[in-house]
Amino acid sequence: MGQLNFEWYNQDKQSLERIDFKTGNYELIPVNKGKGLYIKNKLIFEGINETDILPNYHVNVFTKGNYRLISVPGTGQVYELNSSNTLLKRIDKTFYRGYNFKAVQFIHRDTLFSLGGTGFWQYHSVLSYFNPSTKDWQLKSTLGNRPEGVYANMGGVTNGSVFVFEKQREVDNLEGGNRMQIFEYNIQSNNWSTIGELNENLFSNYEINSPEFQMSSNHLFFSNSTSPIFANILTNNVYQYNETREGILSNKGLNYIANGWLYTLRDEHNQITLDSIAYKELIQNSKVLGQLYCPAKGSWSSKNNLIITFFIFILLFVGIAVYFKRKGSLKLNASISSKTHPKYFSDLLSLYALHGPDYLVTTDELSSILECDSMAFDTQRQYRSKFITSVNAYVFENYGIADSIFRQKQAYDKRIIQYGIKRDLFELIPSILI
Repeated sequence: MGQLNFEWYNQDKQSLERIDFKTGNYELIPVNKGKGLYIKNKLIFEGINETDILPNYHVNVFTKGNYRLISVPGTGQVYELNSSNTLLKRIDKTFYRGYNFKAVQFIHRDTLFSLGGTGFWQYHSVLSYFNPSTKDWQLKSTLGNRPEGVYANMGGVTNGSVFVFEKQREVDNLEGGNRMQIFEYNIQSNNWSTIGELNENLFSNYEINSPEFQMSSNHLFFSNSTSPIFANILTNNVYQYNETREGILSNKGLNYIANGWLYTLRDEHNQITLDSIAYKELIQNSKVLGQLYCPAKGSWSSKNNLIITFFIFILLFVGIAVYFKRKGSLKLNASISSKTHPKYFSDLLSLYALHGPDYLVTTDELSSILECDSMAFDTQRQYRSKFITSVNAYVFENYGIADSIFRQKQAYDKRIIQYGIKRDLFELIPSILI
């Protein structure tokens, strides 16, 4: 059995950090001798069962406020390390585990997310987040056309987006065989989009043996190339570094960009080294080999999509209102002023008017309407619950319709809640909104 350690690299301090569960010690070990302080603390363990610790297992570490979260993909385990590195406690009570080995994980608005991964002989692109209130992971639905699977070694996070290489299982093309698409998940908008197909010459001409990569600051560093090759996902350029400098862009190490420098961390023959080169010098001594991907045909920018969606919404809303007026189905007492409606009630009704009486509003859509989508997820849940309660009380008091907005579990996943509207209330929407 290997050592029962959590170990990770701290880019800011250029040091290794280690938690040893046998000795109970925390260590901060500078990679370059003479640069930085060696620190060793005795840790207090809280709520930790040593039998749950996997030997020499990869962990992801994120800063949240004045402490850090340590996540162990595949197990659901989440630990909290205090700012003085003297207290480590387990904060999850995960029961369902084993579905997200090699997941892409990230922090957004102080919430820990896990995207995709493998488990139980399959891979997926499910998004989940850790809920501190329930001490467990909960699913979060996403928008757009998502990839079939997400792997940490073929996906990465940069500047608010997750980029993923996804192999298509069946593609009808002249050459036959499979193509590989590149997907982008925008964390802020919670939306997936396809940005293009991976350049099919990438592997045959650029000496890249597999699509695995590391990602840092919009750059992809290929892990299985015979020469130092990297790409910029934003400029869509693939580069080859022409100089010979030992250690730089090693495919056996960790490559990352920070403060205008490229760093390569290597662990060979039990010796850890950190090499660096100015990013400007790296680009000056690299040649462009070609494009990383062929842009998706007919794609629109997110700004254009928002503008078009806005105008479609306005046109449909006006059309629906006119239709109901002409059909004479305005049953609501017009003497009730819209000023007496619960706040955001009209916004919710407008969404149903746009999509129809059978539409189910997602938790993300409702949080957006309530303007609480930037808050912690447990806070959002409380806002939604109070809002639905107040709406149903208001509608019952004024129109005699009980439980007019109802909760319904998603058909394919009972853990996801959606919100429907009773047809009696739907028919009254035009007169409420006018």
